[in-house]
Amino acid sequence: MRYNLVFVSAGAAALAVMVFGCATAPTAAEIQAEADARAARQARSLANAAQLAVERAKADAIAVASDVAKTEPATQAANEAVRVLSAKAETAAKEASQASKAATQAAKEATEAAKAAKAAKATAAQALSGAPGSDAAATAAREAAAAQTRADAAAAAAAKAKATAELAQENAAQAKMLLAQSGAAAAQTANLAGEDVRKANAAAAAVADALRKAREAELAAQAAEAKAAQSAAVVGNSTMIANTTVTENTIVNDNTTVTKNTVVNSNTTITENTTVTAEPVIVQPVIVQPVVVQPAPPVPSEPPAVNTVTSTRAGSEFVIMDPAFATILTVANTRTSKTKDGYLRVEVTVQNTSKDTVRAMRIFNWYDADGVERVDTSHAAWEPSTILAGDFANFSAIAPRKDCTAWKLRFRAIVP
Repeated sequence: MRYNLVFVSAGAAALAVMVFGCATAPTAAEIQAEADARAARQARSLANAAQLAVERAKADAIAVASDVAKTEPATQAANEAVRVLSAKAETAAKEASQASKAATQAAKEATEAAKAAKAAKATAAQALSGAPGSDAAATAAREAAAAQTRADAAAAAAAKAKATAELAQENAAQAKMLLAQSGAAAAQTANLAGEDVRKANAAAAAVADALRKAREAELAAQAAEAKAAQSAAVVGNSTMIANTTVTENTIVNDNTTVTKNTVVNSNTTITENTTVTAEPVIVQPVIVQPVVVQPAPPVPSEPPAVNTVTSTRAGSEFVIMDPAFATILTVANTRTSKTKDGYLRVEVTVQNTSKDTVRAMRIFNWYDADGVERVDTSHAAWEPSTILAGDFANFSAIAPRKDCTAWKLRFRAIVP
């Protein structure tokens, strides 16, 4: 009786363990997925920074527009003052001109009255010398006195007209001076208004440019995120299936021939023929179910968290340590609060439990309610920290935006 028996040998099993059980290096798809994910994070950070630049440009434009709104009424008031003073100066100049003409006329009349009085006096003196005490002499004397009275009145009127003309000229000169000062102030106000208008135009152009850059950065971020998602999908769909094919032929005779066929994904066939002289043994076929190997996780760009603090409030708060600090640095406390103007404020207390001074780099990351990172452009780089042996260190920061609701503080070792 012959039995053709099929089984999996120990060598084939070892090969299967090597294929499916041992850890393997990241595949090209996984490396590409990690690179695409890193590029997507960088693109999103640039897009967030561009959006922050838009908001700052808008704030600058609003401030300049406020200045323009303030200078426009001032310019109108200055122009109105110039108009009023110009009318007053024109009126004063006309009054001065009229007073000057009146003074000239009064002086002329006073001169004529003085001549008439002089002639009347001469006539009275002649009449008095020719016929003293006569009616003609008395009449001439009365006419001379009246002429002198008229001359004195004309002289007084001329003096008054001259004083009035001089005052009118002073008023006209003062009105002209005020008009000049008002004109200079109006010109200065107009210059300031013009400068504010130029600033407003420049701010509007800056807003438009920032919006354009933000749109470009957002499109680039979306494209990078789409590419990263596609790469992640490729890695997620990558499976390794191990199929083992077993066949059984039952041929009975005195010699039992055992044939083993093991098929692995690599299409490697191992064949072994063994002649057995012992009693025939019937071996049931062994069917190995396909094994689906899950894709390896992307290669982390940051060290894994070994010391994590999670808040019970909305969002998560993390303190992430470099593995080098796993048994050295401990988080003693975390506190969060709000500033008066509504920004999230965080303070983390860390203790160095070792006997050596620890030198590390740290950075705060901020996230909104949707988990989108908000870049703090003023503290975008890693900052050095020194913690003495056994000492506590406090690290605090304020969120760059009011919509930040979650944060993460990361530590990494300084590589010498």
